[in-house]
Amino acid sequence: MLNLIKVTALCIFLTGCQSCRFLDWNCSEPNPKWSNSVDECQLTQRQIAKQILQEKYSDDIQDDINYHCIKNTNYQYKQ
Repeated sequence: MLNLIKVTALCIFLTGCQSCRFLDWNCSEPNPKWSNSVDECQLTQRQIAKQILQEKYSDDIQDDINYHCIKNTNYQYKQ
């Protein structure tokens, strides 16, 4: 059972299921799919926040959205 867990973890690690390119040990270049997902999340959620907050939208809100989209590309802004 322990070997199965080790093999599964190794496969996930080596297949690029992270924000870096496959076998990029130094993470010198982000995975383009992940990067595009983050960009799309940030753009969409900023637009939603601007519609909801209007004049109250601030750099702090934008920074918060950016942070959450990097952590979770499925993030949805909620007031």
